[in-house]
Amino acid sequence: MEYLLILPLIWLFICVSGIAPLILLRFSNFSPVASPVPIFEKAISVINPTWIDANGFQGKSAIEPMGIPMAIFTNFDETVALAVYFAANQRIVDLVSQFPGEISLTTSTTIDGPLLPSPPGILYQGFPGYDVKDLLRIHQDGVDLLKQHLKTEPLPYGDVADGMRQFTARHLSYLMFRPWKILTLPYRYAVIRKARQELTLQQQEQKGIIHWESLAGQADGWP
Repeated sequence: MEYLLILPLIWLFICVSGIAPLILLRFSNFSPVASPVPIFEKAISVINPTWIDANGFQGKSAIEPMGIPMAIFTNFDETVALAVYFAANQRIVDLVSQFPGEISLTTSTTIDGPLLPSPPGILYQGFPGYDVKDLLRIHQDGVDLLKQHLKTEPLPYGDVADGMRQFTARHLSYLMFRPWKILTLPYRYAVIRKARQELTLQQQEQKGIIHWESLAGQADGWP
């Protein structure tokens, strides 16, 4: 009987632990650091700088939200942002592209993206342990698929760090107005994030996770 009383407390603790980083990130400083060189040096120590140049990426900014050093690069037309950072002693690489209608695609080396319920149009592909060149190929395949179904082109980035700040604010606002979704965090942590590991956009569509008609309508409604 005592165990039955403890279970709701454990569930609540997981929910609070899951939403806390997003709250802290919302109020973090996304301004460029005064000395970006050490952060970029750390980034290129785990990603071949020759690969970075060959694929048209250039250093954009270095930030430290929540004290996490993050180097940000963008490709030649600024439609793909590459973020390299270190959290919990692991290297994480994110590739992000944005589309009209507040639609975005993130392809990452972590599977934690689907942990928090997201606003409509936030798409995620998690491929832990993948090399950055394979990650870029998967991301580009996803971008091409979105271009085909949305009948539009990815939007160029302006200030990537400020875009991250706005995205975090939108994500937190979405959850604060739907607090019941926060209660799904333990299930999403234990089941959903692992079930969606190494699923491309096409595979997610086949499993009914995403729906092209809905996304196309969201993109068409963008002013």
